[in-house]
Amino acid sequence: MTMVTLTIDDLVVSPLNVRINEEDAEATSALEQSIQEIGLMLPLLAHPLPEDSIAPYGVLAGGRRLRAIARLIDEGRLPRNFGIAVVIRDLSPAEITELSLAENLLRRGLRPYEIHAAIARAHDQGAAVEQIATNLGQRPLWVAQHLRLGRLVPEIFEAHAAGLISAEETKAYAATADRDLQRAAWKRFSALQSYDRTAAKIRAFLKIGDAENERLLRFVAEPPKAHGFTDDALEIFPSTQAKGLGLDLPEGDIVVTLIVDHTGKAESRFWWASRKAKRDADRASAPEKATAKVTTTTGLQVVAGEAFDTSANFTAQAARAAVKDVHGLTADGLQAVRSLRREILRAMLADDADEGGTIGRDYLVWTQLRLELGKGVRPAHVGARGLSSEWTGADDAEPTDFVNPLLEETAAQTVWLSAIEKIRAELFMTAEDPAEAFRAFYFAPEKTKRLAGAVLAGLALLRSANTPGWRIGAHDVVAELFAATGEEVRRYWSPTARFVGLFPRLNRLGLAQPHVGEEEFRSWNKLNDQVLTGATVGALAQVAGWVHPLLSFGVANSPENGASEQSGQREAAE
Repeated sequence: MTMVTLTIDDLVVSPLNVRINEEDAEATSALEQSIQEIGLMLPLLAHPLPEDSIAPYGVLAGGRRLRAIARLIDEGRLPRNFGIAVVIRDLSPAEITELSLAENLLRRGLRPYEIHAAIARAHDQGAAVEQIATNLGQRPLWVAQHLRLGRLVPEIFEAHAAGLISAEETKAYAATADRDLQRAAWKRFSALQSYDRTAAKIRAFLKIGDAENERLLRFVAEPPKAHGFTDDALEIFPSTQAKGLGLDLPEGDIVVTLIVDHTGKAESRFWWASRKAKRDADRASAPEKATAKVTTTTGLQVVAGEAFDTSANFTAQAARAAVKDVHGLTADGLQAVRSLRREILRAMLADDADEGGTIGRDYLVWTQLRLELGKGVRPAHVGARGLSSEWTGADDAEPTDFVNPLLEETAAQTVWLSAIEKIRAELFMTAEDPAEAFRAFYFAPEKTKRLAGAVLAGLALLRSANTPGWRIGAHDVVAELFAATGEEVRRYWSPTARFVGLFPRLNRLGLAQPHVGEEEFRSWNKLNDQVLTGATVGALAQVAGWVHPLLSFGVANSPENGASEQSGQREAAE
């Protein structure tokens, strides 16, 4: 590295300078005034050029300053022999490009497409993605994203640079590294109106009928390749929903593959890209559930959540009596059901956050706002405890010794405890300095923040049950947003002997009867207690999507007055 003083005739903007936008490069009026009044404050950075170049040195950092000096000289405001301080560095083309990019990134103001092009050029000149990332102080994935964009076919890149297509459309074209596919997509969409060439439609077009391209495009968070970050198989940009392509496709974010048999006949096969995509589709097509007032067999109308209120002892007793009357559950059994239902909800919130949803975060914010700012709002109304809340409702002390073995049998607890451990391990939880910890949380990935919100919402959840007095409407809405069908709930909970054993013999018979053949069921009344429990579990486990009414969500999923279950119990006893 050498410091020298040169004149304007010795210098030219380097062809490797990454600032290629003419409008930005030529905006030098403020610089001209500064240089004329106080001189050149910082030296330019240049590198030697080949002998046949128009000048001996190319400026890789300070191109706008060089243009400002040239204008001042052309206008006669500076002499032609004005001395220009220059640092000469002998670098490889890749190093020159990286250095120019780093200098301009620090100064900000580079157009996105200039960054794309510069990173692609540096990579083509031999610099590995990890090396570029280290030199720029960026993550390898950030570099890989810009590299993919910088390698778009010229017609797409030029449209992006000219502002003719949006950033999201550009990323959609860059979803594949296959330039022939890029051109095919460009030919398909470039002439269409903006509403017909959305990013989702471009992505969907690129995915159809190509299994190998599916591997490249269905971004599934593959780790970066250690051997130089080969970007052909990277998850670089998140995909969006693909709709409206003129094909008869299922609703939601789906994947389509054409299966061609030996005769050449093609068959389309569809599946959802994720559980969340399927739930979104199910929720969009599901009919609205009708709400209903529930009356106990005693004739007392019980309002949702009243059993939580310690001041409403008569109502709470009536609600407990209704549970025993309809389902045969003891007080401990009801406690267990409420704990199981909360664990299922917690697992739903954690999984939703992991799949990009915000149900947990939104539910938490809403409950706390209602509790803190609403008039006369109690935790039982919203289904969660408030900030620094010491509220406890009647019968709310959880008998953990009795409940925990039931929770340990569920997949819901596995999901929930895993989410808690993930959050506990984050720097914002482990850093001793609170300032450092909050900074870590503020800059944490959005996915981590969603999970943190879901965990906090889960911790605030009250225990509920789908029965008068313990039903909480907000919990039903959470489950509805999650599209918690019976099949979804069964992902988190399955009937076990311990659970079925909570119910009296007649109730077990009533649960099993609809799912057992008439002839076979005639002998069930003679089974001993343990065998009956096992047989009931076996029968219920075979029914896809079966969930006990107390654990289900939504009024439509629960017996309004217990008539059907009671009828089954009476028939079994006869």
